[in-house]
Amino acid sequence: MTRRLLLTLSVLTLLGAAAPRAAAEDAPRRVRLEFVYLSIGSVTTDTVASAVRKRVLAVPGVRSFAWTQKRREAKVVRVVGQAGHAKLIAACRAAGAGATPLAVAMCKLTFETALRCSNCVAAVTKALEGLKGTKEIHVAKDMLTVSVVYDTKVASVKQMRRALDAAGHPVKT
Repeated sequence: MTRRLLLTLSVLTLLGAAAPRAAAEDAPRRVRLEFVYLSIGSVTTDTVASAVRKRVLAVPGVRSFAWTQKRREAKVVRVVGQAGHAKLIAACRAAGAGATPLAVAMCKLTFETALRCSNCVAAVTKALEGLKGTKEIHVAKDMLTVSVVYDTKVASVKQMRRALDAAGHPVKT
């Protein structure tokens, strides 16, 4: 009986030790995502554009594909460490188009005073959209900051500051 009790305790101990590990392994992992912008050339028809989209989405690790400039530029969201530039370029080539990754950066600018209304947000958005190379503009809910994704070869933070100042919404330095 002592041997049976010892065996039962051993099994329970093993099951108890394995349970937290199994729960941790079953828990969904957080996937880190990043984006890349591609300048895509030789896309002359909707058929080629559709083929590019289909081929890029088929690359393992790619989560989404969106044309940002009709048949010229696209934003690809991918899992960090997967779907490298070479694979994305190869997918575009397989669809009959050339592709080059764009050098983009993101900056966060803080307004001297918070924006007060949707007209202020519209003025800020319009001022930044007027700059060549601006890709994405997001005004925070508290209307104190704006985040901008931009092509570093075309736009600069200095240009953004000037544009916002000219629109009547200066940012802190």
